[in-house]
Amino acid sequence: MAKVICFYGVDHKCGCTMLAQCFGEAALARFPDLKAVLLHMETVAGLNYSEGTRVCMDDILPYLKKSSLDFAELAEKSAWRRNFSVIGGSLDFRNMDDFMPDMGKFLIEGLKEQFDIIICSCGPDFGNGLCVASLMDSDLLYMVMSPRESCVRRFEMSRKAFDLMGLEPDSMILNRFGVKSIYSASYLGERLGMDRSRFLVVRESKNGDVCEMEYRSLLNYRDNAFKKDINALAGKILGAAGIEEAYNG
Repeated sequence: MAKVICFYGVDHKCGCTMLAQCFGEAALARFPDLKAVLLHMETVAGLNYSEGTRVCMDDILPYLKKSSLDFAELAEKSAWRRNFSVIGGSLDFRNMDDFMPDMGKFLIEGLKEQFDIIICSCGPDFGNGLCVASLMDSDLLYMVMSPRESCVRRFEMSRKAFDLMGLEPDSMILNRFGVKSIYSASYLGERLGMDRSRFLVVRESKNGDVCEMEYRSLLNYRDNAFKKDINALAGKILGAAGIEEAYNG
């Protein structure tokens, strides 16, 4: 049965979409026989880094409404690279109100028989039913923030809602971190009342603009610091998900 790993961007422009895809690519590089799917459960398509994706949420919306979907066929059609499938979010924002949490749950549960890991990229809008399903059905929850005051404040304001939903992140990911930033893991841990060890840091890459122009993830460029952080992140998450133990015995 697949593990559901949710990356939730606590604010817009936290790099959650990129991070989720890079995790998937790093996981497959480590374990080529792993079967993974990336679900874009946010309010945008999320396909800036996966050119050639053939399936988006709009395509399966009629089937989700009827709770009738051939998941084996969906897994085949959504194949993007070897053993890595991608299902884009809605290409039409007018459809977002049609997606209910029970549809997201139906989708996630149905795909568990087809994959080893299900990666959900979502946030920061609670009004999105797919986002709610991702949060509530996740086995591991990673909340992604960037070192900006507006981002930290939004997380602080959202914590009451997280508490009401019974959500507690397994870790916070401090993404796009600059070495001179005042928003260090130590500072954020003290401010948010969290142990510093709960923060995983991914340094900012200098190739952010280029990758969007070329529809590729940051792992396709020469940035050793970024790759080192992503591989360390992937190792921690795969370990927490039990994948490392399952594959390495």
